[in-house]
Amino acid sequence: MLLDVFILYKSFISGDFLILTAASKVDKDFRRLQESASINSLPLKVLGTSQGWMGFGQKMMLLKKELEAHKGHPDRIVMFVNSFDVLFNAKTDQIVDKFMKLEAKIVFPAESLCWPDASLASRYLRFYDV
Repeated sequence: MLLDVFILYKSFISGDFLILTAASKVDKDFRRLQESASINSLPLKVLGTSQGWMGFGQKMMLLKKELEAHKGHPDRIVMFVNSFDVLFNAKTDQIVDKFMKLEAKIVFPAESLCWPDASLASRYLRFYDV
């Protein structure tokens, strides 16, 4: 599946799918995300590029504000991804199909690594792939 997917939300009606990301800068890693979205014909909307970096809570604030605009679309699937270490290798139908098989309204991923301090890993619950 996709790396570092943050949120997939709601149910699906054909064509009602949007990918969001937040980026405070445009660099080579961000351009790779954009290129992989373009190659796979994915609807990517970028939040926050005009604001510059304002702290670690910034992308959650941007996401919350953007989701408010989608309240009137209960069947829309909104996917939120990190902007600097994600590449897409699937088209909309493949992504939505995998999401629908989870039979969930919202999905949060778990990282397989505890970075930057691997010694903290034992403090967290162990989750397995679904």
